Amino acid sequence: MSRTQGAHLGNKVLYNKEHWEIHQGKSFTSVVNETLGAAAVLELAFKTPENGEIHVVPSFQVKIDGHLDVMRGCTWSGNLHSGLEAPIHNRNHKKNTDSLLTVNLSQAGFVATGYLMTDLTGLNGTIVDTEYIFEGKFDHTSENRGKHEYVLQTGEQYCFRLTSNSASNSGQLRLDWYEES
Repeated sequence: MSRTQGAHLGNKVLYNKEHWEIHQGKSFTSVVNETLGAAAVLELAFKTPENGEIHVVPSFQVKIDGHLDVMRGCTWSGNLHSGLEAPIHNRNHKKNTDSLLTVNLSQAGFVATGYLMTDLTGLNGTIVDTEYIFEGKFDHTSENRGKHEYVLQTGEQYCFRLTSNSASNSGQLRLDWYEES
């Protein structure tokens, strides 16, 4: 591997798909951290665009134990704060490309804000997958895209929800994704 982290083929440098999307300015990340009590949650919620594909890999950490629910078809009645607690960052700091994900702050419609929604109230949705961290294992990182990548449905509302299973816990929920339009 070269310092550009690509394999060489003659005079060309080959990148894997995820690395290529970073260079194209179409790779993003968003993270939320909090101290959690028993059954407390961290959430990242959004709506996918009507066109294109979102490829997301979640990762999460808890101090003691917890689980991550991947939810789709979500609805919510509001949020406890402004909902603007989880900024979206383009992983290529040279690009000004905005994410295609939108949020619904006023219940009047979904708009691009540069943030994902957190601290939802009245959250409902279908849990399509659950992953656990048990006591003694600190984090669940998703470096293996083949095991942990989700290709999301277009025009759908999603929530990734980390729940603490024990008192006196701390947590971090992170989403890394790239977008194909």
